[in-house]
Amino acid sequence: MRPWPGQPAGTLPAVVKEDVLARVSFAFGEPLLAVEAGRLAQAASSLPYVARVRVRRVLPGTLAVEVQPRQAVAQLAYGPAFLEVDGQGRVLGPALHAAGSLPLLTGVLGPGEAVTAGEPGPLPVVAAAMAAAAAGPVLGERLSQVHVEAETGQLMLFLSDGSRVVWGESGEKALQEEFHRERARLLARVWPRLSQGQAFQVDLSDPGRVVWSAQPGPQPSGR
Repeated sequence: MRPWPGQPAGTLPAVVKEDVLARVSFAFGEPLLAVEAGRLAQAASSLPYVARVRVRRVLPGTLAVEVQPRQAVAQLAYGPAFLEVDGQGRVLGPALHAAGSLPLLTGVLGPGEAVTAGEPGPLPVVAAAMAAAAAGPVLGERLSQVHVEAETGQLMLFLSDGSRVVWGESGEKALQEEFHRERARLLARVWPRLSQGQAFQVDLSDPGRVVWSAQPGPQPSGR
């Protein structure tokens, strides 16, 4: 099995590799020319962590399976475990990364609300995941949590040093990529003035009026 062309070796998680091999195992032992490459690719592509699969016959006797995994951008507490989501809010399944290595999404699920691996989560999950994907390249490992305020519906980004960023409302507009790209551009523009070791709060909810304060509020508790 190989990574997708253009991706470095070692980018395919071992668990994903094992799942893909299990999905295509029905073709093991068949003559190479009798293998239906499209059928194999379709079977493997149905896995939540898999974005694309390409199967090629390489004569005289090799079946090359190239896999592009979906990239997790955040984790979501779900029952006693953690799930991972990609930048479009698609639930990928049980976490493959260590807890704390990706931002945590909080306030995005109601009591008893269910999600399904391989499908997008509810609107707040999607909006928060898109915010994490957009802000991640600017904030890096300092981004620790993306929270949806229950009362206001505001998307809040919390940093490991106690700083926070008011991102904007988590409604229908927050399902548009441009909404998040605009705020990421604003954040990148002001970031050099903010990343000086002092905790802060910056409000990006109105792109025409960025408000900064050196008095960050408390981080939310719970999920």
